[in-house]
Amino acid sequence: MKISVRIASDFSEGPSGSGIGEYAFENGKRLISWIQPAGEDESIGAKYSLVYDTQTGILEVERFCDHISQMTFCSGVKTRGELRTPEGHFEIEIFTHVLSIPEDGLGQAVLRYDLLAQGQEPIPNTLILSIAKINEE
Repeated sequence: MKISVRIASDFSEGPSGSGIGEYAFENGKRLISWIQPAGEDESIGAKYSLVYDTQTGILEVERFCDHISQMTFCSGVKTRGELRTPEGHFEIEIFTHVLSIPEDGLGQAVLRYDLLAQGQEPIPNTLILSIAKINEE
């Protein structure tokens, strides 16, 4: 199904914007992907891929742009992620406080988590994803 996606983050350098993408539900997993055009200070746009396993409650998020991030989220659990930038490759831990996904996959999803980098204070973030079906005529 064709969808419109809007993403907003508390991070000043975090993902924000909107794009057109695809939504599917297969084998108990909600699959969402979209491409977001480049922003003012970005050289290229971003390609997003989200997979939410309705059985385990695990969300996997990948973002490909001028850097690559791959993160796993699960409410109340510490998980891992990685970030590849021109400055280097970083592994991070993630503690997910809230992972709220609409039952039908459409509407507003909320993700509240802390990034945990060794030797640093936790970095909190709230990510809001708004997903709407595009009616094709």
